[in-house]
Amino acid sequence: MPRDSLSLLDDIPIRLFPTAECQVCLEQLSICPLSCCSATVCSSCIYSHLSSRINEAQIRISCPSCPHIFTREELLLLLSEKDENGEIAERYKRFYADINHEPNIKTCPQCCAIKTIDKNLVEGIRWRKTIPRHVICDECQFHWCFYCHAPWHDKMTCKEYREGEKMLRLWAAQTDNNQQNAKQCPRCKVRIKIFFLFKKN
Repeated sequence: MPRDSLSLLDDIPIRLFPTAECQVCLEQLSICPLSCCSATVCSSCIYSHLSSRINEAQIRISCPSCPHIFTREELLLLLSEKDENGEIAERYKRFYADINHEPNIKTCPQCCAIKTIDKNLVEGIRWRKTIPRHVICDECQFHWCFYCHAPWHDKMTCKEYREGEKMLRLWAAQTDNNQQNAKQCPRCKVRIKIFFLFKKN
């Protein structure tokens, strides 16, 4: 069976994906519905949708079937289905980095909406102490840290959060019975542990 499917989760066997009609090209293909709206869009059409907008220097890209804005992680994972040499993904990363290069301009880690603070707050040698750490996205209301560009971590320094996140990633990547300890939800970014129950004969 050809690999022409759309998935937001790793290591899901193609055989689990039923044949469905792509809502864009109308071809009958093995398709995993999009997690944001359950729309059936094949990997070729989603790649065309994403690459055309990235070539226009856009980083805030919505689903072709619903208003959901893809996160950076979702977008790179979707591109990986067809971006064999990684050219489009690298172009997207460059645009993303360019926008976040200015100390007073950052993109929301949830929906990529641009957040700008007063440029006067980032002037001088002590600018890191004057910028607001806790910010709320005007578009999706996501709470995040402007300083380290991560979900808001109340009562934790950015260094403590990064160290804890690194330890969590290492634990999540470990496998038990050929199954990772946890996977990250593509929507809310929370890591969840998946349990499999096996019926005894």
